[in-house]
Amino acid sequence: MNSLVRLPDDTLPKKRSREQIQSMETPDKTNEKLGYIVDKQIKGRVNKLPETSKRRQENELVSTPENRIKETAEKNRETLEKELERIKLNRAKESVEKTKTREEKSKIRKEKEALRSKDNRAKECFEGAKIRKEKNKIKSKDNRANQSVEEAKIRKEKNVSWKKNNHKKNSQEGRGQRLRRQLDKSYENRFEKVDDLECVPNISQYVETNESIKLAYAHLMKTQLGEDEKPIENSCDPCFQFPLLGMCHQANVCVCCDRFITGTSEVKWINKAVLLCNKDRLQDSELSISLQNCYNVLDVELQHCLLSPRARVNVKDDYMCCSQCYHSLRPHMRDKPPPKFSISNKWAIGNMPSELLELLTEVTGPLISPVRPFAYVMSFTGGAHKSITGSYTFFGNNVEENVGALGHHIGLTGSPSVYIVMSGRLLLRREPLFERGA
Repeated sequence: MNSLVRLPDDTLPKKRSREQIQSMETPDKTNEKLGYIVDKQIKGRVNKLPETSKRRQENELVSTPENRIKETAEKNRETLEKELERIKLNRAKESVEKTKTREEKSKIRKEKEALRSKDNRAKECFEGAKIRKEKNKIKSKDNRANQSVEEAKIRKEKNVSWKKNNHKKNSQEGRGQRLRRQLDKSYENRFEKVDDLECVPNISQYVETNESIKLAYAHLMKTQLGEDEKPIENSCDPCFQFPLLGMCHQANVCVCCDRFITGTSEVKWINKAVLLCNKDRLQDSELSISLQNCYNVLDVELQHCLLSPRARVNVKDDYMCCSQCYHSLRPHMRDKPPPKFSISNKWAIGNMPSELLELLTEVTGPLISPVRPFAYVMSFTGGAHKSITGSYTFFGNNVEENVGALGHHIGLTGSPSVYIVMSGRLLLRREPLFERGA
């Protein structure tokens, strides 16, 4: 009867390591084995699907940096030397056509790499550029430390030739041209960085402008006359000219207070029926008939109310009104005093009577106006190649004294004209101008 006998572990042959096997091999055997492995890999990659090849490349991109980090400096140098020898052998064996194709591909690859690096540098922020420069500095320092004497000598010769060529090129160009080129380049780089900078947030795309533009346009078009605001030709009094008749725009004036509605103030429309309900509040019996006639609208039913004839009105008998007067004319405020700034609340100024317009001039009119309690004088001087300087005097205007002085002047001279006395040196060519102006 046969039985299996277990031998002790010491008597079993030990498994050889990969390093021991490689040390026992001859160089020819090693090269033969490597050639077989390479041929096998090439055949396998040719027969592989594109998806499998793409997956293999992605795995290599992940595993290669990890392996590089783990390996020592000596191991890294040894790997690079082997890679360099392999490249030299391959280039020595390749044909002329293959060399030409490789050089063209290398040129295209370098151009793409230069464009990619330029785009990356244009997009990077200040901190990114600083980190990149520090990495390049460390990398160049490590490369120089691992360089051989021959490689260091070749590098120095290249640096010297590059500096010499640049110096020669710069000396041939003019200094002004060189500075102009540097300035243009700095401007281009600055604007490119500002346009493509990722670290600066583009907040303008989140700013809402459509609504503000619509509101601004609506405020601008407040003065536009609507189709229902065109006055009826036969209804116009021949003695009264409708304001801005036939124009596209007309100023916004309140019918109660005769004030302009400007800016962003709200424009209201008040109906004729509301004005008739408040007719007692829109009258002032203390005013003279001539002054009351200055505030009559075209509608006959509203002739007894003190309303502005400059206010806009539409075919529905709606009159333009400011928000303050509109709220004061609401139904629950009928027993209250008139609106604060309404014409009937002692704000009737009126126009100058037609009888006086024939007697008064533009200068004498403001002097006797009872609603101009203050007057002002502007004086200024200047000349050729000199800035204009002057003064502004603001003083009280006593209407009674002005009227008395004008009466005394008319009694003495028999003329309502006011004469102006000018003193000082005057140019000869300006004297006829002053005479015509007087």
